[in-house]
Amino acid sequence: MNHLAGRDAHSKHKKTFAKRKHWPIVASMSFAGLLTFGHAIGGIAGLIEGYKHTVEFFWPHPAEAHVTPASESPFTHILKDLRREFRVVKIKLEKAEKADFSALNDTFNVLKKLNDRNPSVWYYEAEIGRIEDAAHFDAEGCLVPGNFKMIDLKVSHTLFYQYLDTARVILQKMTGKNAGADSCYESESGVCQQRVAWVDHLLANDLYELGLHATDKDKAFGYFKRAADHVKLAKDYRPPSGPVGFAQCTDTLTLQAKVDAKLHEFQPGAVAAGKVN
Repeated sequence: MNHLAGRDAHSKHKKTFAKRKHWPIVASMSFAGLLTFGHAIGGIAGLIEGYKHTVEFFWPHPAEAHVTPASESPFTHILKDLRREFRVVKIKLEKAEKADFSALNDTFNVLKKLNDRNPSVWYYEAEIGRIEDAAHFDAEGCLVPGNFKMIDLKVSHTLFYQYLDTARVILQKMTGKNAGADSCYESESGVCQQRVAWVDHLLANDLYELGLHATDKDKAFGYFKRAADHVKLAKDYRPPSGPVGFAQCTDTLTLQAKVDAKLHEFQPGAVAAGKVN
């Protein structure tokens, strides 16, 4: 009996050891699978960054689980992460505190790796670039008054126009309500009426300033004319609540009045004759 009991105990020990021996292999394979999938959605930030976003998407923090819609995709999840990091930086800048852009840039790089042709990538690249340049832009991405010299707007303007060209086409095909800013984070297009109008508002402000500082009269008129086109589009935006347009930078209605006043200075033939001050 003791001999048989010993054999049974030895057999159970071997089975238990075998299970324990295979568990690290199974765990490693599972972890490697998660890292591989994480790399697919976040390669540019590294395997670990991608893994983190993968885990956050499939196993959100309990405090956030109730706000994660069932239809959310990895891309819209990263979009919302980017929005959150962008707000954190803006709040710091609004308080005149030093802002750490590392988390914001890391999250942006993950989004860019997922789809670098998505309109949201062009929009955020322009916006992040502007608020990083605190010498020339405020926390809202508006030009700082009186500090216009030695600034190149070509980079952000190229990205903004790239965004608008694609976003307007997408908006024409969209159905349903997509006016508010939240709509930009509910679909993978990253497009909504609010953001399109906001970009028009920023461009209108920039172009007005370019017109004021232009030494060539023809160029000045061109800037004011383009500003008028963009301010009209910004004014056409009707937010879910509040007045038309936007209050940031020079507000939309005030800007429209200023642009119109400048255009009235340019009478037919006055530019060519050099009569406009």
